[in-house]
Amino acid sequence: MYRIVLLLLFLTSAACLRAWDDEWQTSVDIGYTSRRVFRGVGRAGSSAETALGLKRAGFRGGVRLYEPFAGGDPGEAELSAGYAFKPTGQLTIEAVATQFLFFATPTGATKRSTEAGVVAGWALREGLASSLAYYRDFRLKADTVQATLAYEVPLTKLGAYLELSFYGGWRQADDVRPDAASPRVRDAYTYWGAAARLPYRVGEHTTLAMGADLAGSANQTPVWAPNGRGGGTRGWVSLAVSFDF
Repeated sequence: MYRIVLLLLFLTSAACLRAWDDEWQTSVDIGYTSRRVFRGVGRAGSSAETALGLKRAGFRGGVRLYEPFAGGDPGEAELSAGYAFKPTGQLTIEAVATQFLFFATPTGATKRSTEAGVVAGWALREGLASSLAYYRDFRLKADTVQATLAYEVPLTKLGAYLELSFYGGWRQADDVRPDAASPRVRDAYTYWGAAARLPYRVGEHTTLAMGADLAGSANQTPVWAPNGRGGGTRGWVSLAVSFDF
């Protein structure tokens, strides 16, 4: 029910903004992912993924929903907003904020959290970029630092680009499970990942995207996952169709 309300609210807001100012760009993504992994932590198995986004100049906002097919996995919603600006030709700074909501979680698992952060990105050369990000989760009292390297491989015959990314990060929290009745849990772990994504334009407003990911974590205990999944290495694939207006 909450997820339906979120979708309706965002669709209504997007329609109002488009009517008020047609410079707003709207996107709708509908897809499937064989696993839901966030910063090295396995959150759910195969899931339907829906995303709605708005952009105008340096501003962006959106909501992303994950609906697991397995009944024992919790659903998830992310409401995000950000503003990016370019101090120089190669440097981009973005301030971001995200509200995480979890549905049908086990007893003691986190039901919500709020995070803010800043991301600095550098365009190293054509097709190659790097970024360094810091995030603070106010409810988990958690800090995250992540470095990313991204590269676009031109596929001339297809008229597309293969998007590759590699990342590594560290997370530390003073209260990993704020909704649990047990005493405060402090923990930390490191994570890494690699992703390949192939978006292909099939129409004026339609893009198909296939993806393959591999991620792992070290010293990650089950308290980080809503359903008690421990650390390790995981691979998954995804498929999505995007519509932009």
